[in-house]
Amino acid sequence: MLEVIFGDSAAGSLSVAMGKGKHIGGATSVVILGDEDEKQRITAEEIRESLRRAEERERLNWEQAEPLESTRKDIMKFSLALNVGRIDESGIGRERECALRMLMRAYPEEGEQAVKSFLEDSQKSLHELLARASEGEPVRIWTSDSPDEACGIFWLAEQLRPLDLKKLQVIRVKLPDFHLEAGGTVVSCRGWGEMSPHQWGRMAKRGETLPPEYLLALSLHWRKLQKENAPLRAVISGTLVSVPESF
Repeated sequence: MLEVIFGDSAAGSLSVAMGKGKHIGGATSVVILGDEDEKQRITAEEIRESLRRAEERERLNWEQAEPLESTRKDIMKFSLALNVGRIDESGIGRERECALRMLMRAYPEEGEQAVKSFLEDSQKSLHELLARASEGEPVRIWTSDSPDEACGIFWLAEQLRPLDLKKLQVIRVKLPDFHLEAGGTVVSCRGWGEMSPHQWGRMAKRGETLPPEYLLALSLHWRKLQKENAPLRAVISGTLVSVPESF
């Protein structure tokens, strides 16, 4: 199963999720709310107890985690910020490089290396995805209503179009408005980059197979957005649309 993800944070979380369901531990923090007097009355023992409970919740979450059948080599990562900049080109070319450079210009040295890494990783992923999908391997796309991830599935449908959509098996997993974690905690994420690693296996069960006609509709909508070639794209009332810089 090819796992298509849009963004480094999401790819990192998904990679941890593929650790065979084992609790790997990590840093834990506790946020104390209240005025200064209330905070000063909190003892070191109470803080340690809060940390212990947080770590226990994390352990329980991993115990209840469901495994993913894919491996880390199956992650196809696209960090392209497709909601920003010109898009009237095919594939991953000069216009995407310009858009990423614009976003990273506040960090001249680090940004240059990041742009290079984003482009190389995305081009490599696209080449491998098209090759493996053409041989019949299923493709699972993790998407949401965040502008970049929303653009991603439309863009990818256009990239898959030359392969004959009727021969492809494409599964979409849409990020839910909220989900429950151990202990009844309600969590709402704005994008897959905020998803806890132990939740990916459970989320995979939400996947739905997309018919070729729907994939074609996604591709055609992306072509419409390409013709408009606006500086930004946004999701308004559930629809991906072109918007001006002043949006």
